Amino acid sequence: MSHMFKTTYLRLFTASCVICLIATPNLFAQSAPAQASDVVRLPPITVNVYKEADDAQTLPVSVTAVPERILSASGAEIVSDAAILAPNTFFSEFSARKLSNARFRGIGASPANPGITTYIDNVPQLNSNSSSIGLVDIDQVEFVRGAQSALYGRNTVGGVVSVTSRKPSLSKWSGGISVPMANNSEWNAQAHAAGPLGDRLGVGFTIGKGKRDGFTTNDATGNDLDYRDATYGKAQVLWTPSDWELRLVVTGERARDGDYSLGDIGALRQNPFHVSRDFEGYTNRDIFSTAIQTRHDGSQFSFSTTTGFVKWKTRDVTDLDYTPQSLITRDNSEKDFQFTQEVRFASAPGAPIRLGDTATLRWQAGALLFTQNYDQDATLNLIPLQTNLHSPQAALDDLGIGVYGQATTAFTDKFDVTFGARVDHESKDADL
Repeated sequence: MSHMFKTTYLRLFTASCVICLIATPNLFAQSAPAQASDVVRLPPITVNVYKEADDAQTLPVSVTAVPERILSASGAEIVSDAAILAPNTFFSEFSARKLSNARFRGIGASPANPGITTYIDNVPQLNSNSSSIGLVDIDQVEFVRGAQSALYGRNTVGGVVSVTSRKPSLSKWSGGISVPMANNSEWNAQAHAAGPLGDRLGVGFTIGKGKRDGFTTNDATGNDLDYRDATYGKAQVLWTPSDWELRLVVTGERARDGDYSLGDIGALRQNPFHVSRDFEGYTNRDIFSTAIQTRHDGSQFSFSTTTGFVKWKTRDVTDLDYTPQSLITRDNSEKDFQFTQEVRFASAPGAPIRLGDTATLRWQAGALLFTQNYDQDATLNLIPLQTNLHSPQAALDDLGIGVYGQATTAFTDKFDVTFGARVDHESKDADL
């Protein structure tokens, strides 16, 4: 993981320079003294913590929203990169982007049973192996700290990461090509275009490829281990017939990363970014996902649905003894297919139910159905014994449904009460 610090310092320095230039445009200009009556108001930050657009300052939750302009200025390329912009968030990840597990306030879990769930365009990632993908056409990333189980289920005891794609414009076309470059031969070429095909139809397309050399050198061969190479793309369709909104988001990513930069901790402290092993592996990950969203806003209530398909597979091959000796190697293959369907009703935006002269009620209720089919086959090659062991060789079929509801009663502008409940039923069939 030591390679992350070099990139982090570079991006922090770049972001700091940008912030300084923006914050002090008149550094050398004469300025009038500030008046006591001068008031500086920042624009409101809109978040979707409660699955509806809200002002972040009015919600009783700890949330940090990172908009697209900040993501671009910071140099963040994948979801875990953005965590440095939010307090009390940390991603414990190996040098390959496949293993990236979120930890909020010290709470985390394994990939197959995460304590923090990532939602990408309202589609939950039931396994964290598919969560830290490239930030392509992203409008905002939200880090919600603290248990959110009433609305999102049991795998959000630590919080939620919500990634939202930017909608195509229905008024004008835009596009461009960017090729940012950095040290370690890093570059990321991206081309995008989005715009209207009519008054109510918009489309957007993005393709890109990025790669960099590794930060860690294998002294046994002289090669770098933890390189990264990825090809990705996203396509969107937005249709707004009458008072409905329909949206299709298709995302694909093909990552071909290097080996894990693991080694003896004592040796790494004496010689950072250097390991010595006889076997060099790799980490491959392929992800294809589709999100279909519909929404209807009426005078009394709103109705929305989200249909999600996520299919991914990975293969990581590595030296398991991390020495120049030929002892143990590991070949691990995983694949997963998940389907989710959420249906939700809520009070109409800006039209809560009046309970009196000052009290109002906002409500929502919904249901989530999901299925998951997961397979893993990890082979340990015991070289001196010329023996292969499958550990583990497993399959998991998962079916679940959850029903939830939440209501917020506002008594005054400064006092409200939110309460909610959720009931889940899940059936798992595992073969180990």
